[in-house]
Amino acid sequence: MRKILLTLALVFASAASYAQTEWYVQANLSLNKYTYEDIDGESSRMPGYEALVGFFKPMGSDMFLWGMNLGVANRGEKYEDDKESRFMAEFSPFDFNSRIQIGSSPIAVNPHVGLNFTFDIFGNYKGQYGGKEYEYDVFDDFDDANRFDVGLNYGVRVWFVGKTFFDFTVKQGFIKPWDYESGAEGNSNRICLGVGYTF
Repeated sequence: MRKILLTLALVFASAASYAQTEWYVQANLSLNKYTYEDIDGESSRMPGYEALVGFFKPMGSDMFLWGMNLGVANRGEKYEDDKESRFMAEFSPFDFNSRIQIGSSPIAVNPHVGLNFTFDIFGNYKGQYGGKEYEYDVFDDFDDANRFDVGLNYGVRVWFVGKTFFDFTVKQGFIKPWDYESGAEGNSNRICLGVGYTF
């Protein structure tokens, strides 16, 4: 685990060491769910959070940007009386952006798309059965929980006066969080709404 995080930090620092780097910090609120294809019962989205630090670099012009970010977040879902939550490290090595200025106003619109990798550090599973509460460690008490995920980010940022931005992003995972041999199968899905500041 430490080697993975150290490698990500070194890649991040190396990529950011070149000129014309625009740094930012961002905080997101998220709604998390697993997009099951076949399941009995009702599942719902679980509120979550993200904290990111990243940078942008011009790709030939100020209109087209390439970015990278690193941070921490959580994912999971609520299923009837049960709740699963995982704390994870998050890394987006490719975040392609197009910053479009709205006339002479201080507002710019920034569609973006990129790849996202996550690694679950720890997690818990809480619920009720027969009037009694129970709690499990996702990774110590279960054998079929997957820690890694890779997925796609897509969304739009709205910039104000070049420094502050609001961001709406959907993060869709491709790897199942649970490696069930039968029954319900799904992928991690996060809807994120955040605010950031560049410096």
